[in-house]
Amino acid sequence: MPPLVAIDPNIRRKRPGPKSKPLCERHITYFPIKRIQRNYSNNKKTQVLKFLLAHFIPFDSKSEALPGGRQRTNAPICDKPGYQLLTFKEASVYFKIPEKTINNWWKSCDTLNDRNTKFNPQWPELKSELLEAFAVRRDLRKPVSWR
Repeated sequence: MPPLVAIDPNIRRKRPGPKSKPLCERHITYFPIKRIQRNYSNNKKTQVLKFLLAHFIPFDSKSEALPGGRQRTNAPICDKPGYQLLTFKEASVYFKIPEKTINNWWKSCDTLNDRNTKFNPQWPELKSELLEAFAVRRDLRKPVSWR
C-alpha cells in the first residue's frame, strides 16, 4: 500500500459529470409567460371604490373634452361644478391594479360587502362546552393549554 500523502489545497479536483457548456451551445426551452394571479382583500376593494367616489379632479370642458373618454358606466354624477370623478384608468394607475379588475369591482359593488367575512362555526354549541371545560379547569387551578 502506498504511503499517505497530504492533499495540497491549491490543486483543484475534477468535478464528476460532464463539463458545463457555454451559453451559446446550451439548449434552452421557452415557455409561454403565464399571467400572475392577483388576489385583493375586501378592504382593498372597498378602498379603491371609495377612492373613486370621493376624489375629484378639475375639469375644463374646453381643454379636456374627450367624447366618452372620461365617463364611467353607472357612475354617480359629480355635484361640484368644474370638477369630475376619476376614471377607472386613473384609479388603475394610482393603485397599480388592472383597469378591467376595477371595472368588475364597480359593477359588483352592491354585492361586495354582502359577503359574510366573519367566522361561522359549524358547531355553535362547542363554544359553550369549551368555556365550561375552561372554567372547571381554572377552578381546579390546573393549567389550560391547546393540547
